Amino acid sequence: MSSLDDKSTFDKLGDGSGKGVSVSTSNKKECTSCEQKNDDDGSSDNTSGSCNSDIGAVAEGVSKANISNDDNNTGIGRVDISSVNNTGSNSSAEYSLAMSDEKLFADPPPKEDCPICMLPIPYASGLCDVRKTYMPCCGKMFCLGCMIAANGEMRKGNMKRLCAFCRLPLYTSDEECLKRVKERTKLNDPDAFHELGATYHNGIRGLPKDMSKAIELWKQAAELGSVRAHNALANAYQHNQGVEEDMEKAMYHMTLAAIGGHEYARHALGNVEKEKGNYNRAVKHFLIAARSGNDASLKQVGGAYKAGGDIVTKDEYTTTLRAYQNSKDEMKSAQRSEGSELYSMMKKSR
Repeated sequence: MSSLDDKSTFDKLGDGSGKGVSVSTSNKKECTSCEQKNDDDGSSDNTSGSCNSDIGAVAEGVSKANISNDDNNTGIGRVDISSVNNTGSNSSAEYSLAMSDEKLFADPPPKEDCPICMLPIPYASGLCDVRKTYMPCCGKMFCLGCMIAANGEMRKGNMKRLCAFCRLPLYTSDEECLKRVKERTKLNDPDAFHELGATYHNGIRGLPKDMSKAIELWKQAAELGSVRAHNALANAYQHNQGVEEDMEKAMYHMTLAAIGGHEYARHALGNVEKEKGNYNRAVKHFLIAARSGNDASLKQVGGAYKAGGDIVTKDEYTTTLRAYQNSKDEMKSAQRSEGSELYSMMKKSR
C-alpha cells in the first residue's frame, strides 16, 4: 500500500482484476521557488539547494576568514534514534540533546533492505530512483522493482495474488486496505501510523483530506521511532501544513529524521545551516547526505571543493564521490530500473 496515490501503478497495470498493490506518487502542489522532490509521505524536501546561494560561491570567503573544517563524521558510530526520540514536549532541553554534534554528525544507520531482493532501499522514496511501497498485510516495505516483477508473474499466471513475503491475499479494495493498515496500528507499527497519516494528508482511498488527523497520526508514528514521520512533521512545521509554522519544532523533527538516516532531511539541514551562514556545518550535512546517495548534496560538496579553500579537501571530495557511487551501485538492479521508468511514465501521463 502506498497512501499517496489515488490510483496505484498496480491498479492500472494489474492482472486484469483492476486491483493490486500500490505505488506512491504525490499530488501535492510543489514549491515554485525551488526544485523539490516529493517524499513518500507527501511532503516536499528541498533537495536542490536552489533556494539559497550555492555554497561553492561562498566557500572561498569562508576559507579566507580562516574558519577551519573540523568535520569529524567518521569513527563516531551508529545512532539509535530512540536515544534522542523525545517528541512529547519538544522542550529546549530535548532539542539541544537532539542537536548534540556527536549524535548529529555520526554515521547514519544502514539503509533498510527490501525483504524480497534484499537490496538496500533508502528512507527517502525516490532517492537514486528507488521507489518503495508499504504492505499492510505484513508491514514490510517492498521496492517497486520487486512489486513490478511479482505483478508480472501474477499476470502470467505463474503466481497467485498473494503477498510475496507473508503469502496473505492482496487487498482488493481501498476499504480492505485501510482496514489492514488500522489493524497494524493496533500492533504499534510506526509505518502503519505514518501511512495512515499520509492517506489523510492526500485525501485518498476514500478518506477526506484532513491535515489535523495526519499530524496526529504522524506524531504517534514519530513517538514509535518512524524516521519518515519525523521528516513529515518537519515539513509540516516548516511550511505551515496543518500546524502553525514553528521552525524550532521543524528543526527538532528534521534533526531526528536526519540522525535516523533520512537522506532528504539531512540535505534539508544542510540548507538551513547554509542559509544561516554556517557553511562548515552545512558541508558536514551535505557530505553525509551525498555519501548516502543524495545527488543534490553531492552537487553542493562539489561546488565547495571547486571553489578552493579548505572547506572541502581533495581527500574528502574523493571519498565522498566513491561512497556516493557505492550507495547507488548497492541499490541498483534491472528490476528497479524498470520500476523507475514505469513510475516516470505514469507521472508524465497525469
